[in-house]
Parts: sequence; C-alpha cells; structure tokens
Amino acid sequence: MGPINQGEGVEQEKLVGLGGGSVGSHRGRRYGRHWGCLLAAYTAYVQQVWQGNGPVSNLTLMYRFYIALVAAAALTGSTAQAQATLPRPVPTAHAQAVTAFQQELNAEYRDSTRTPLPRATRRRFAGLPFYPINYAACVVARFVPDSLGAPFQMQTSTARRPLYRKYGELHFTLEGKPQRLHVYQSLELLQTKEYRDYLFVPFTDRTNGHGSYGGGRYLDLRRGQIQNQQVVLDFNRAYNPYCAYATGYACPVPPPENRLAVEVKAGVQSDH
Repeated sequence: MGPINQGEGVEQEKLVGLGGGSVGSHRGRRYGRHWGCLLAAYTAYVQQVWQGNGPVSNLTLMYRFYIALVAAAALTGSTAQAQATLPRPVPTAHAQAVTAFQQELNAEYRDSTRTPLPRATRRRFAGLPFYPINYAACVVARFVPDSLGAPFQMQTSTARRPLYRKYGELHFTLEGKPQRLHVYQSLELLQTKEYRDYLFVPFTDRTNGHGSYGGGRYLDLRRGQIQNQQVVLDFNRAYNPYCAYATGYACPVPPPENRLAVEVKAGVQSDH
C-alpha cells in the first residue's frame, strides 16, 4: 500500500492516495493518570447534563468521553504485557524494505491512473530522487496517546479544511537530539474500511528548500504498528505531497508543532 495522504484533487474532492513505556513502579502512575483523564471527562459530562444543557452542547463532552474510554482500555491491555523495547529491523532487512518502498512509489508515479505527474512530465519520468538509504534515520519512537484530542480543521494548500484529530505524540532521538512529532488521524479516512487504521505524520525539517521539497514531507503509520506504546519511525519512507509535482491538489500543510530543528537526509528529495 502506497502513501495515502499526498493530497486530494480540488475539483473531484476524491482521495488520490494516502495523504514505550516503563514498568514496575511507573505502571500504577500510568493507570492512575489515564483513568484519571477518563474520570475527569465523565465527571464534566455528568455535570453539564445535570445543569440541563441541551444535547448539542454536550456533543464535544460525549466525544471526549468516548475517546478517553477507548484510550484507557487500550492502555490497560498494553501495559498488562511486558514492556520490551521494540527492535529496529537489522540493516540488511531495513535496506531491502526501503528499496521495496521506493520501487512501489516509483511504480505509482508511472501509473497513469494514480500519478500526480502531468502527462509531459510522465513521459520522461525515470524515477523519484531519493536520499541514500540512511539506517540512522530509522528510529524507535515512544508513543504518547492523546485521549482527549478534539477534531480540528487541518490547513491545506487550498481552502479545503479536512477534519483530523491529534492521535498522540511521538518522542524519539534524531541526530543526537530529542525530537517530538504529533501524529494525526483523518476523520474522513476513519469512515473507510481500507484506511481506517492509518495515521498521518506531516513534518518539516532543515532540508526543506535545500534538498527536499519546501512544503514539507509526510510519513504514514498504521495503528497496528504501535506496540507497547512504541513504534518504528523510518524517515527513509518520507514522501512528498502531490503539490510538489502539480497544481490542483489540496495538500495538508505540516503544522508548526511538527517542525524538526535538524536535517532529515532520508526519504524523497526535491526534483529541483
């Protein structure tokens, strides 16, 4: 499955592809913190209902209570297991997987039914430019869920504002420095059977406009990749939005909180 968050056609408004925790003494505090969020959401909801507010005013509270319930249940199940560190793939297997990803992406761009490339550009298309495979850019990130994230309108390259919610945060080390990225969930894709488990990580870094596309790049994850509140985050799979190649697409703009203060020399490069 190729990238899914590359952007949406403005006219057709159709999808054109997919634009760790500790154990022992910390476990009790984790349970208390997240179940405490759940109790707070429920208490606020009950108070609003008791005060006689209309049903419309309670929609947000009901939504937050539901999300908190799901997150708390998931945390209970995951922290009940041993919290081993999620391993990175070995270098040989990693290089093979990244090469396969690059080949799949190139095949998509050659396919006239899926490519964002204009016909004239497609005729001379010889493959996307990639940074050399960088094993150091494949990291294990700690996932911190956001159980109370409310839906918001994601800014795009056009007036279109699709609904997303903050699904959580990814904490990791890159270039020897601690980093953090927000991970998002599309409420539109959540309604589709094929893509309901996809997560979206748009980001910018110091290579933008100097080796990579100036508007930032994207990473896709699936919820099943998160194990024991950890996930392998591989920047070698970073790809460009369709807006890097053609006009007429509504491409999500990486939020300010997803700006990395390092150069990420991995993934798709700029054509220019």
